[in-house]
Amino acid sequence: MKKEESPARRRTAHRQAGVLLRRLHDAMTGPLVQPEADTVVENTVAGLDKHLAKAGDHLSTPEAELLRHLVDALPGCGPLPAGWRHGDF
Repeated sequence: MKKEESPARRRTAHRQAGVLLRRLHDAMTGPLVQPEADTVVENTVAGLDKHLAKAGDHLSTPEAELLRHLVDALPGCGPLPAGWRHGDF
């Protein structure tokens, strides 16, 4: 039987993952604008409901509405700076 990790261990792992992602973001080099930025925005808008459903009770209604508001604003932001895409990491 698989042992369930404690909340404290999960928080520690989450923080460590965040540190790793920060290092990846800081190490990024390359073009200043993503050539596929429009597709990234379209996929983000289209996938929001799926991600909100997966989040379930981890988000309050106001938090989910804030995410909807922010994602709805993405198409009007213009060219996006280059960045790492790590999906559901």
